Amino acid sequence: MSTVVVFGAGGRSGRACTLELLDAGHQVVAAVRDTSRLSDPLDPRASVVTADAFDAESVAEAAGGCDAAINAVRLPGSIRADRLVTLDSSIRRGLADAQVARLVTVGGAGALHLSSGERFWQHPLFPVTTLPRGIAHALLRDHLESGQPDNLSWSYLVPPPLFTPDGARTGSYLSHPPGVAEEEHLDRSVSYADFAIALSDSAVRPGPSGVALVSGPSGR
Repeated sequence: MSTVVVFGAGGRSGRACTLELLDAGHQVVAAVRDTSRLSDPLDPRASVVTADAFDAESVAEAAGGCDAAINAVRLPGSIRADRLVTLDSSIRRGLADAQVARLVTVGGAGALHLSSGERFWQHPLFPVTTLPRGIAHALLRDHLESGQPDNLSWSYLVPPPLFTPDGARTGSYLSHPPGVAEEEHLDRSVSYADFAIALSDSAVRPGPSGVALVSGPSGR
């Protein structure tokens, strides 16, 4: 059994991976910025704490005694391009202070590479309303893949554009390697519930650090 802190536990991805971890018998520290703003109560099996993921000291306090962390923080669509890199750096500093060795981050489809040399956020089909977040995810992925000055083990899991909140939990998923042309991932889909399984597995059974493209079990 592992103990995992989930930052952004009040959001859809955060709630899904919290539930998946708890159902698998793990302990979860559900970290949220403001409990008064939660639309629904969090799972009572989780230990709920208030934490600001942009504050390294707050991160360290929430993550104390944990084996791994999941960054499921979803920021507003109008964020600055460097905001996710700033968030990642803050979480990393806090995890280092708490001696947590593993971080799994919910990625974004805007970071996908296209054969044209562009990123998916530059494609005409990318939703304009989420463009700032798409750009920020591309910068975060580049930042992670450039190498970090710490020993933290990490994974950045990228869902396809068709990421369905209410899709069925099939109980499995597919993990695809990254590449220079990732167009195939644009035609795939995954439910939040199945993506949560990938997040949970990556947190409690870590492999090599890096990026993975995650889809539902059919690959479509």
